[in-house]
Amino acid sequence: MHGKRSRRGVAVLLGAVCLVGCTGLPAAAVSPIVLGKAYTVDAAAVNSGRQLVLTAYQNVVPVNASMNFQVGLPIGITHLGGDSSTCDSATISETPPLPPFRSARDGGTIVYITASLPIGMPSCSFTINLTSVGGGTYTTCAADIVNFPGTVAPGCTSIRFATAHPARVPG
Repeated sequence: MHGKRSRRGVAVLLGAVCLVGCTGLPAAAVSPIVLGKAYTVDAAAVNSGRQLVLTAYQNVVPVNASMNFQVGLPIGITHLGGDSSTCDSATISETPPLPPFRSARDGGTIVYITASLPIGMPSCSFTINLTSVGGGTYTTCAADIVNFPGTVAPGCTSIRFATAHPARVPG
């Protein structure tokens, strides 16, 4: 009898540890949806088209999630448009949807995203097309993504744009 209770206690304890350890968040702060962020490459030639990919996924308990949030692109990055998404009813635009979003951001382009992530869909993504006309390293951090209705993965993702070596320039 004592052994069954001990095993049940260990299982509950391991479940709690996984809840905290597997998400990287305290158990009380676990959000139903999480947003990850990554550039498709680490480095690219100036003026070449690249992408910032944001992935929303169901976490712990699936929910119907409506998403209306904004992404502040780094100063020096140009939004090319022609973006895409695997999310339901998604829009990605530099024009704020109604009601208008507010931002305290100075400089840089703001991309507005609206979409839904239904219960039956474990994840979906947003692909934002961009480039830079100048060399440098550009970083997008969790703080650059505002009004997301869940948790934005902590940390930053970066891309470096550099002038192509003359031997690599087509022509």
